[in-house]
Amino acid sequence: MDRKKAASVAGALVIAVGIWLFQSGKFKSEAQADKFTSTFLVDHEQTDNGFELFTSDTNQYSMWFPLQYVIHQSSYKSSEDEREVWTASTKENDSYNAGKITAVFSKKKSKAAQNKMDTFQPDYMLKGKNATIYVKKQTRDGKHSIYHAYVNDDYSSRYIYYTFELKSSEQTNSTKQQYWVEKILLNTQFQKNSAE
Repeated sequence: MDRKKAASVAGALVIAVGIWLFQSGKFKSEAQADKFTSTFLVDHEQTDNGFELFTSDTNQYSMWFPLQYVIHQSSYKSSEDEREVWTASTKENDSYNAGKITAVFSKKKSKAAQNKMDTFQPDYMLKGKNATIYVKKQTRDGKHSIYHAYVNDDYSSRYIYYTFELKSSEQTNSTKQQYWVEKILLNTQFQKNSAE
């Protein structure tokens, strides 16, 4: 066997073993390896690479959760099916989507929440499957891109308020970063059977 063939066979073998290890669960992402975060993740649901389906403890919504993020157990708060709050962050800071995500879910809009929404000045709007999404982007100190977003259920008063605080630099591809944020927002879905 010549060297090129041997290198091709060896390369294919390395790839096959890597796929097998990943699928068999021997290689886990940060989110899958974290005992608390993994309790929210659903295996074998169709998502893009780098994400896994997250289902809320409230049974009110699901979303695509980034696999390099871990939910801080101390930040997690839930009150039955009415409200849920959590913060997740990355351990490594070298990717375009490294940073922190905070999510606040509420089944009903309080008067204060409605006032905040009314005064929220979005940069643009997205239309999800059954939700309307309002997004505002800011830059802080040239080192962070901050996205604020309201995901409003089209059929009830449920909403999720997200804050994405992502590391930014001259090397950061802001278009790629924005696409990543929008992918999470557009794949946040409210459960139909749980509306009011």
